Amino acid sequence: MTNLKTYLLFAFLCNIALDTTVMAQNKFSKSLTNRQKVISRDDVSRNLYYAESIFEDSLSTALTIIEDNLIIAIENNFIGEEALAYRILGDFNKSLSNNELAISKYKKSIKLYNSDNNNIELYKILMSLGSLEMTQQQYSKSISSFKTAMNIAIKLNDVYKEISALLQIGDSYLANKILNKSEEIYKQTLRRSNSLREPTLIIKSNIGLGKIAKL
Repeated sequence: MTNLKTYLLFAFLCNIALDTTVMAQNKFSKSLTNRQKVISRDDVSRNLYYAESIFEDSLSTALTIIEDNLIIAIENNFIGEEALAYRILGDFNKSLSNNELAISKYKKSIKLYNSDNNNIELYKILMSLGSLEMTQQQYSKSISSFKTAMNIAIKLNDVYKEISALLQIGDSYLANKILNKSEEIYKQTLRRSNSLREPTLIIKSNIGLGKIAKL
C-alpha cells in the first residue's frame, strides 16, 4: 500500500513539474466551465484541508483535489493557499519517507509564507523542516531552520514557541555530539521553563540533560 501511495504521489509531482502556466490556464478554464463560478480563497483552503484529511484513505482523490486547487491558487495569486498546498504535499511526502521531496515542498511553502508575512504558519513549517533535516542528519541546516523559527516566535512574542524552538536547537547539537552547546541550551530552557511553569518544556529539558549525563 505504501508503494502504491509513493507511486501515485510521484506521478502527481511529476505532473506538477510540467509547464505550470499552461497547465494552470487549461485546468482553470475547464474548472470554471464545469462549475460556472469563481472559487473563492476560502473554498480553496477548505478543499485543501479536506484533501489532507482523506490522505490515508483516498490518496488518489486527495492528490486530484490538491492539483485542482493548487492551480486555482496560482492562477488567482492566492499565496497563502498555494503555500498551504505545498505544505500538505511536504507532509504527504514526509509520511511516505520521501524526505528530499518533502524538504523541497516545505521550502516552496516557506518562500510563499514569507512573502505573505504569515509568521504563524511560517513558524510551524520551519519547525517541521528542521525536524526533517535533523532526521536526515543535516544538523547545520536543522539548526538554521530552528533558529529562524525561534526568531519568528520572538517577533510573535510567544515565549512557549521560542523555548520549543530552542529545545530543538539543543536536540540538533546533541544529535551531532556537540555536547557543551546542547547542555548549555538545555539548562537555559529548563530555567526559562521553570519560570513559566510549563511542565512539557520542563520535562523535555530534563530529558535532554539526562541524555547528556549518560554519554
